[in-house]
Amino acid sequence: MALSDNLKTKWLRTTVQMYCKIGLFVYPILLTCRCVIYGLILNDLEPITDFSKFGGIFAIIFANFKTEIVFSAAILGLYIVCYIVLILTIYFLRSLNSYLLLLAENED
Repeated sequence: MALSDNLKTKWLRTTVQMYCKIGLFVYPILLTCRCVIYGLILNDLEPITDFSKFGGIFAIIFANFKTEIVFSAAILGLYIVCYIVLILTIYFLRSLNSYLLLLAENED
């Protein structure tokens, strides 16, 4: 919303683009750290209830096996959607920057 209201504010476009580029590296690192921590905890502790490997990877433990799978798949899907949104934001900001530069050149 702030970006659409201030399309000609260069520092805002640059800040959003840098934030997205940082996110491209941070999201996979966070996902990997979560999986590694899950693996370490699973090896060291004896689980109270029996749960699936994929269903429990996001620390979601339900009594129903299918519910674990659905919620874990949903969380993994959100990670993927956020990653795609970051890539698209960077792409559209590059297009916006080139458009505004072209617009500024035509005004002169």
